[in-house]
Amino acid sequence: MNMAVKINPDDAYSKAPDFQERAKKSGRHAQMAALVKGRYHSSSREKATEWFRRMRMIEVPTGTWAQARDLFDQIIAGLGEEEEGKAFAVDGPTGAGKTHILRRLSRHKNLELIETEEGPLRPLLKVEIPAACDLRKLGVRMLRRMGVGVALAEDVGDGESKITKGIRLDAEDVWDVIRIQLQTQGVMVVIIDEINNVFSNPKSHERAQIAMKLKEMLVDKEWPVSIVLAGVKAAKFVEEYPELRRRTPIVEVRRLDNKRRDHMAMLLQNFEKRLGFPEKLDLHLHDYPERMIHATDGEVGRVADLFKLAGVGPWMAGRPMTMLDLAAAAEAIGLCDARANPFRVADLTKVKKKKKSLEDYDRTLLRGNQRPSIEDGE
Repeated sequence: MNMAVKINPDDAYSKAPDFQERAKKSGRHAQMAALVKGRYHSSSREKATEWFRRMRMIEVPTGTWAQARDLFDQIIAGLGEEEEGKAFAVDGPTGAGKTHILRRLSRHKNLELIETEEGPLRPLLKVEIPAACDLRKLGVRMLRRMGVGVALAEDVGDGESKITKGIRLDAEDVWDVIRIQLQTQGVMVVIIDEINNVFSNPKSHERAQIAMKLKEMLVDKEWPVSIVLAGVKAAKFVEEYPELRRRTPIVEVRRLDNKRRDHMAMLLQNFEKRLGFPEKLDLHLHDYPERMIHATDGEVGRVADLFKLAGVGPWMAGRPMTMLDLAAAAEAIGLCDARANPFRVADLTKVKKKKKSLEDYDRTLLRGNQRPSIEDGE
């Protein structure tokens, strides 16, 4: 039974029945977190909070960040000056540092949300592609990020469904509403993360539909939007479609292997300098960069995770971080076991190679990311 309802896209913003409710809930997680933390006052909590604040502020000194920043700055400088929006893609394996780059880009001071009496002005829209994505799922996710309610379909048996909340729109209607909302809310830049999830949908023609819709956003004559794509297979997605490829330079976030040992040494030196322990391990010296590369496969994100876990205990206890802290953290997050831990041996050459590569670990993570989203109700 087809329950689709045709509506005027211009009315979608005002007719969405749960819009006001969703607007009231914006920021609720942060409010609840503040309430819970406020009930527990201790010097330990304050120390832990300071540690994670320091971790968030650390800059990763890699050329890929500078390349992405320059491309993003070009997007900002060209807003309103050109007939088409600009685009670029950030490609790389899980843990290599893509999320770090996107987080820093999305904090651009010129793109902060502005609340007005008429509604929000949202120069930047950041969205993660849902699992097994098709054109409608991506559209629904974008609308929800803009606070517009779209219906969930609930199966009631015998091939029928009922509408449980919001407005029911088919794929084309969804994108008509998106076009209106981009203008209404002043969206100039869209960051789309986890673009690799389009490949979990076996229907290649649906990937093509997404690619063409993104291209339409770039070249819209009334409201061109600039786009940043990111994901494990961002380059593969862009390269499949010439209309995107010629408009979309690719920033490749690479692992720091032994050929790039000096980059790892710089990264470790920067971490130790920023974290402010009274005594340093001097991890940029000797064979410590090689040990870190062995433990993390040179992925910047995993280096950050390792420091985050290894350092919080020593920081709260007021003591220096040790090699044993790094060893315990590496085992705790599954980077290695005690027998093959590069932080526990005197001679690194005697450490056996991992039986399970981090490529397999990445695929496990991706399968976890590809579970259908409850929020999308698909």
